[in-house]
Amino acid sequence: MAHTWRANAAVAGGYWLLGLAALYLAIPPLIASPLWPAAGFASLMVMRFGYRLAPGVFLGSVLAILTEAALRGEPIDWAVQTPLVLMISSGAVARSHLATWLVRRFAWDAEADHPIHLKAMLLAGPVATLVSAVFGTGSLAAVGLAGSDQLLYVWFTWWLGDTVGTMAVWPVFTPFLWTGPHRSLRNWMLGTLPVFGVAAATMGVFVLVRAQEHDLESEVYRDEAVHIASHVEVEVKRSLDVLDAVRAMLREHPAAPLEEYQRFVDTVVGNDLSTHGVAWVRPVHRDERAAYEQARSAELARPFQITEPDGQGGYRPAGARDLYLVVHLTAPATRHNETLGLDTLSTGSADTYGIAARSRSRETTAPFRLAQDKEGRLSVLVIEPVWLTSPSAEEPDGYLALLLRPSDLMAASAGPAEAEGLDIRLLTSAPQPNLLFEQRADDRLAPEFQHTVPIDVPGDNWQLVITPTLGSAVTHASLAPWFLLLTGSLTTAGLGLLVQSLNDRRGEVQLTVERQTRDLARQNEELARARDAAEAANRAKSTFIATLSHELRTPLHGVTGMLELLEPTLHSEQQRNLASTALESASALLAVIGDLLDVASLESGKVAFVDEPFSVRDVTEDAMCFVAAVAARKHINLWCIVDPAVPTGMVGDPARVRQILLNLVGNAVKFTPSGRVCMKVQLDEHAGQPEIVFRVEDSGPGVAKEDLTRIFEPFYQAQQGHQRSYGGTGLGLMISRDMARSMHGDVALESTSPEGSCFALRLPLRATEMPREHLAAHTLVLAGNDPCFVASAFAACPTATREVGSPAQLAAAVADAGDNVWVLFHEDEGEWSEAVQALEDARVIAVGSQIAASPPWPGQVRRLLKPLTSPRLHAVIEGPAQPTSPPRHAAPPSGRRFLVVDDHGISRFVAVAVLRNAGHEVIEAESGAEAVTVIEADPHIDAVLMDCQMPGMDGYETTRRIRALPQGAAVPILAVTANVGEEDRRACTDAGMDDVIGKPFTQEELLACVARHVSSASSLPH
Repeated sequence: MAHTWRANAAVAGGYWLLGLAALYLAIPPLIASPLWPAAGFASLMVMRFGYRLAPGVFLGSVLAILTEAALRGEPIDWAVQTPLVLMISSGAVARSHLATWLVRRFAWDAEADHPIHLKAMLLAGPVATLVSAVFGTGSLAAVGLAGSDQLLYVWFTWWLGDTVGTMAVWPVFTPFLWTGPHRSLRNWMLGTLPVFGVAAATMGVFVLVRAQEHDLESEVYRDEAVHIASHVEVEVKRSLDVLDAVRAMLREHPAAPLEEYQRFVDTVVGNDLSTHGVAWVRPVHRDERAAYEQARSAELARPFQITEPDGQGGYRPAGARDLYLVVHLTAPATRHNETLGLDTLSTGSADTYGIAARSRSRETTAPFRLAQDKEGRLSVLVIEPVWLTSPSAEEPDGYLALLLRPSDLMAASAGPAEAEGLDIRLLTSAPQPNLLFEQRADDRLAPEFQHTVPIDVPGDNWQLVITPTLGSAVTHASLAPWFLLLTGSLTTAGLGLLVQSLNDRRGEVQLTVERQTRDLARQNEELARARDAAEAANRAKSTFIATLSHELRTPLHGVTGMLELLEPTLHSEQQRNLASTALESASALLAVIGDLLDVASLESGKVAFVDEPFSVRDVTEDAMCFVAAVAARKHINLWCIVDPAVPTGMVGDPARVRQILLNLVGNAVKFTPSGRVCMKVQLDEHAGQPEIVFRVEDSGPGVAKEDLTRIFEPFYQAQQGHQRSYGGTGLGLMISRDMARSMHGDVALESTSPEGSCFALRLPLRATEMPREHLAAHTLVLAGNDPCFVASAFAACPTATREVGSPAQLAAAVADAGDNVWVLFHEDEGEWSEAVQALEDARVIAVGSQIAASPPWPGQVRRLLKPLTSPRLHAVIEGPAQPTSPPRHAAPPSGRRFLVVDDHGISRFVAVAVLRNAGHEVIEAESGAEAVTVIEADPHIDAVLMDCQMPGMDGYETTRRIRALPQGAAVPILAVTANVGEEDRRACTDAGMDDVIGKPFTQEELLACVARHVSSASSLPH
């Protein structure tokens, strides 16, 4: 063990030293080297001493990467470096292992026990290094250090560097690693001296040429920095010219009104984006404040006060101070009208105003953020004192304040072509520089390429700091040193190979063929055993899934069925609440089981998809209505907006689409404490093909940036605390995405925190026509302006809906609409309430988040719980005025006889109780043989409920035997099973069963299924 660790430490040290030497040969420096001798060293070590040296290769690669990061002079970002290091180091191990396997498999002299060098060097070089190049390039792309336009360059440089490095070190190290009678140290030294001479000459010339190219590249970057800085100075000078023009205007018209001042400034500024605003600031003393505010109010014909920032992006009346420097005039009006009256001393610029007054010259403030700038960009003020009446006075009559935004200056000075590939920062002068503008780049080069250029501004000197990035370095890098190093390295490798070939004359082709034949036979045997094991494991997994489904669902069916039967018999509200809570918990457990079984089925490829026409609106509205009650309890506005351009139907798997939508909508309602959840269905196009997009938007907390890469992972929920707050397995999104991809679509997160979340289901569109309901005989008048409410109404009934602009216009709009008018009132918009109440004898549909106890308006009022969908709207308009729910109690006898076959007593009891409560006669059978006997003796059985998993004769065989009887050929047989997979359903159909009911089922599900096959059951209670 100690010997193995020492060997790994030696390999790690050698790899690190060779990698460090290669980094100084990189073009650009410390980025990618066209010669990486550590690759050949690692492959030879593993080839000679075995795979146990893999930790040493991995550790050496880690040390080389971390050393490269440290030499670049930047702090190590572990969030980026950790996956980068792991992937690149894993690629190094994979390269050495693949090289070893290829050489031992195809280029090994078994008798002499050493590699056949020409063949081995080609396999370990150009072939095996493909792996490390893919790992390295993929890792740089994954962490964002290499763009798509750089991938081919980086991959080729990586592959060529590993290949040339392997071929260069091969003839140097192999004589030490494989000794023999024909490979003496004396012969090796005599032969390799020319190799070392060529290598040394190549390196010397390379270093000289690269140093010259390095100076030329640095000069190019300095010129770019000077060019951009000069443009910034020009833009500043242009803005200062605007200041001169405004000062002259004020001296000619010191009492110019605000409109005249703004017109003049707008004319002078024109399309100059660098000048963001010019303000005329006047001093006002405390005893002059009231008179000044009164005069300005009269002049502006509106209330006017001296204000100060309130710290929340707005303004409040200024506090008491001896002196105010008030914004008297400001322009352009569209940007700065709200700053009229602002006391600029409250913004922290007092020192700059004082310096400008004393020096009688322009001064520039420190960077700050304007209260009215919602984007929070940095700005500076150029302050100029102005004397209008007495130039010799000690204090100026006011100040001109020129507002500049460094980001606008840089946008006007450095276009995309000039700034591409550069890391740019604009700073104020030392000793305490402030950052004015920053264009960050994660792949900055070493500080030796950094250039700083001063920029002259009034009262200050800014600094423009430019650092090139990997992209720009690749663009400007010269290929001369690269080709020089490549040519010299290949020459060295070729010469070394010749020496090695002369020193190694042994090898038998026949022995190689026999060895390869033996290896191939052994590998074929191993592959056959692995194939058999994989097939057996897959069969075992399928059996486990089926067994797990049955064994979990069967007892859970007893729990849910008993609770459903128990709930109507309870008289205490507390007891009913306890039973309801237990039923909800059992349903939640069933959802968890369903998620786990869905995951297992997806992984084993057992999920089958169908293609059939279905209504897009029906699937969408079903999903929204399913969560309506939960949303109402949480006071969440639920909206469903289907674009009229969406086809009425499409071809696909409606059950899977509904399952995905239910998951997305359910998640949105679960994680949204209050606010809204909206589903928008639209048409889109991807790669030239039409697709339908279901977007589920919510106003919840959103998804944090650190969770974006893991939100679709199994058993993971964004912000792990949600697992305690909301429950769930964290499997829903993964299942939804995998199902969508199986249907050639996808599920993605389109928007994130802090503005809520938007999950989108995209499916390729195969449109078909489906019938659509219309309210042709009715007119809907909308009483509400909420955009979601209006859009949902038009989507539900586009041809019969009219929008009203304001509550005052409601009565007239209703009168103009003619007969059959319904007022669609949005309860969450209270300003419409009085207008609706004033309507006499109007028919009102109140759309709200929860059902109220009694209508507050006269006339006919019906209520609609969100979401506002077409079927729900039709049901409210065309249904009874006061809909009632039928009581849930035992129905009178229907004269129907059912046979329930189930070996599980509790499951049988639940089915029997539900049917008897519905008024049916039920016969029980505990086995398949007993069921066949009952059918033979009783020809008046109307339907059979058949369990599939029974000892002895299972449900499938029992069904086939019943079908063989004359009286059993036409009787409906309904499978009742806990195995609900597609294969299980097909097995039921193949056995002759008419339908499938999955355990656990609700009373409504069982009775609905019976009603489909027994006509008189259509009146059963729901």
